[in-house]
Amino acid sequence: MYYLYKKSVEDGRVTYRRVQEVPLFGSNNGLIPLWLRRQLSPDQTQPMGWKIRVPEALEAFGLAGDAIVIDMAPKRRTEPKLLLFELVNVWGYSARGQTPLLFHLRGLLVDQPSMAFEKETFSAVEDRRRNDVVSFAQLEGTIQEGKLVGSWSAGSSGPTNSALLWPHTYSYFRRILETEVPGFRPG
Repeated sequence: MYYLYKKSVEDGRVTYRRVQEVPLFGSNNGLIPLWLRRQLSPDQTQPMGWKIRVPEALEAFGLAGDAIVIDMAPKRRTEPKLLLFELVNVWGYSARGQTPLLFHLRGLLVDQPSMAFEKETFSAVEDRRRNDVVSFAQLEGTIQEGKLVGSWSAGSSGPTNSALLWPHTYSYFRRILETEVPGFRPG
């Protein structure tokens, strides 16, 4: 589940207040396609990599200082722990009619007891180094001549719907991980 949260900072603590659920995918109303359309030019076509800086994208829509928060375990029944992450960046590599995505996430409430926090309003200590992780997804759709083509929706959920990383796609994401995501540089 994906949500827009209002953020406020006071004395080094960030308070997050849920505003509404938001769609990330889908060519008609998904935030990722909406943000991506604004940065494309007519000469851009697959195969190509791209990046969305989420705070800047939100600011462009009058939502400066807000955040997109992903609830990675919205219906977790066993071990009722929270997994809330802020979406920091999204990279995509559009090719072959599909777009694998790399999400750069920052942990807000990770493995915290669900009884100790409310998902609608919570506070976290501001720390840019904490819990940076990545996640992958795959969308049906690509870019042709500066336009989004296809549904830009995630496939149906199931055990075999992971992102397919062809060699060029893997190389693109590896370069991103090594240069732009804290904690993923080669040792």
